[in-house]
Amino acid sequence: MRIALTLDFAPAETLLAIVTSPDVHYEEALKRISTPAFDALIGHHSQAFYPIPLSREQLALDLMHAASTQPLDGLYRWARPNGFYHFADVRLNAARYRTLFDELRRHEVEMARYTSASLAPYVPAGTELDRRVSFYFNDLSDGWGSGNVSAVPIEYYKDDFPRMFNTMVHETFHAAQGAVQASSPRPARTLATPADSALAAAARQLLIEGTANFIAPAVARSPASADSMSRVGAALLDELATMRTGTWDSRRAQEILNQGVSSAGPFYWLGAAMSRALVARDGPAAIGRAFQSDGLELMRVYVTPTQGSTNTMLSPAVVTWVRALTAGR
Repeated sequence: MRIALTLDFAPAETLLAIVTSPDVHYEEALKRISTPAFDALIGHHSQAFYPIPLSREQLALDLMHAASTQPLDGLYRWARPNGFYHFADVRLNAARYRTLFDELRRHEVEMARYTSASLAPYVPAGTELDRRVSFYFNDLSDGWGSGNVSAVPIEYYKDDFPRMFNTMVHETFHAAQGAVQASSPRPARTLATPADSALAAAARQLLIEGTANFIAPAVARSPASADSMSRVGAALLDELATMRTGTWDSRRAQEILNQGVSSAGPFYWLGAAMSRALVARDGPAAIGRAFQSDGLELMRVYVTPTQGSTNTMLSPAVVTWVRALTAGR
């Protein structure tokens, strides 16, 4: 595989410039964040699984108050150093952030090599990816991807380079996933009911976030904690299966899907556990093959017995459901 990785500091530089402009007007802040880079930020952070959906207007307002010289705003920044969506911290440490940007620019080539080497075993041979990693400042998430944007909110890491590089690998792997899927035929699925569609949506998160979490965990967890989260994810899928054969509750189903992914939730860890089992059984290339299909195929392969073993974290009801939806693949 070949990954051409470049670093993009423009979003973070824009935010840094705004927050260090004393008493910047709301209209000026709003204008400067009305670009495609911030369309991606707003689009991602306004999704239902975020506890506080972000709007462009809210972002501009926080920037304005973080840049304000008014005594009340200054008092709030003093009392809450991470206030105003972290922009109080950004304003206070602006010079140190600029020094950090210079340091990262000096090591751009090494960072690209590290990311490429981390992903290579899990991506189909011949995959080519030209990817730009964009640095932001934004509360609510320490790494995200949207469309063609792989984002690293740098205030979560500062100069903690191992954690930062881990997030770059995680988010760049999402881009590699997209590149593989774009060049692969999609399987034909008959999703006849809202329940089937909900399971397919959950399966997609197991594939997208779970495999990325296996390669580069979104947060640090002990093996026991990761196992516990995986079992919560399995229980959420079992709840969907129970509703499917009883009374379907679309509102609860959406809550389950949101809970599965919110804040690197249970589906990240269940998907990682499934990925780990597949790699142990079939080798690292199993991850790349999964992306040439879909999440339901990942689940089908995972629950397929091998050498007489039927060991799986998924309940019998979920296993039966998966097999029904993937019969004939």
